[in-house]
Order: sequence, then structure tokens, then C-alpha cells
Amino acid sequence: MTRITLILFMISAVTACNTQKPTAKGTQNAAAKGEKVAKTPSKAAEANAPAADKDAPKTKQDAPPAACGGKTASGQNAQACGGGTPPTTAKPTTGTTTHHGGTFTVKDTVPLSQVMDKAKEFAGKVIKVSARVTKVCKKKGCWFVMAGNEGDGRYVRVKMKDYGFFVPLDCDGKNAVVEGTFNVKEVSEAEGKHLAKDGNEDPNKVKGSKLELTLMATAVDING
Repeated sequence: MTRITLILFMISAVTACNTQKPTAKGTQNAAAKGEKVAKTPSKAAEANAPAADKDAPKTKQDAPPAACGGKTASGQNAQACGGGTPPTTAKPTTGTTTHHGGTFTVKDTVPLSQVMDKAKEFAGKVIKVSARVTKVCKKKGCWFVMAGNEGDGRYVRVKMKDYGFFVPLDCDGKNAVVEGTFNVKEVSEAEGKHLAKDGNEDPNKVKGSKLELTLMATAVDING
């Protein structure tokens, strides 16, 4: 082999070495130098990889909690810094009791029928009675009529002492507990006509004066 042929052979060998792919050792050296090395998956690995399940259910993420003073998903106000919703305040129902006037001082309640039967005995005394309201002043609620369960037409007219308080205009038909001074009073024809007008009755039907059982009330409870 001539010298020229030998030189050409050596040049060909060096070129072939420079064009070879990097070995595993060369990859490790590149990683040690901080260079990025692309990892190409083999065809066998790609074939064995599980395919994505299109029918798999998606995980539902929980909605973020309502902020303090904000609203929940249902639209209710969130309880400040504690979660949950405030209790719903409960609504008022029938059967409640409303108080009017001063404080009750008499402990025992006397049946209204007993008071009407012994009107002279109870006259001038402070008593407490309970009975159904049959009529009420439709102007201001400054008086009402109580009747027993006997259905004999007897009644006691209740007025508010010193015109100091009133009762609801729609309290007729409800039960009332009344404390006050009982008396038997003569009602003139003029006053009778006035009372009839206030009670939405025909004043022309009132003829002459009459005796009436009265109770000057200082405290009243209306039930229902």
C-alpha cells in the first residue's frame, strides 16, 4: 500500500466515527452537562400503552364555598364565616295573645256568668273575667262587648279607663281576659245611639235609657 492510499484510508475511518449516533454513555455525558436529551418511546411501548377511555365518567369538582356574606348555590344568604345558611326565622300564627293596657294585678278569674248573676254583689269591685268578644267599636276600638255562652242576650260592655288604650277593631269573635272595675250603669238614649253608631248598628233602634253592666278596664289580653 502506498503512502497516499494509507492517508486516504485513515481519513475515511475518522469521518465514519464522527457520523455515528451517540451511545448511552454519550447520553449520560450530555445529561451531566445539563443538556436536554429527547426521549423517544419505542414502538413496542406505544403499542402496549392503554388507549384513553372516552366513556370514563368525568370527576365532578365541588363548587367553591360561598364567601362570607355571599350566597349559596340555592340563592340563600350564607352564614358569615361559618358555612351553612341562617335559620329561617319562623312566621307568626293564629292563636297568639296580644296585651293592651297596664299589668294584671288580680290573680283569680271569675266566670262572666257569675258576675252577671250577682251584679249588685260585684258592683264597685276590681275583678278579672274571661269571655268571648261579641261586638267591638269599629271607630277606634275604645270599647267592646263580652257575652257568656248561655245565649240569653246578657252582656258586659268593656270600656278602657281614661281612654288610655284601645283594642284591635277585628277582635270580635275572639276570647278576651279583662281586669277592671265592674259597675251597673244607666245609659242614656243619646249615649246608646252613639254606641250603636260606633258599632255599625242602626241608632234609630235605640229607644230610651237602660241599665247596662260595665267594666272599666285597666288591662286586656286578646287571644287568637
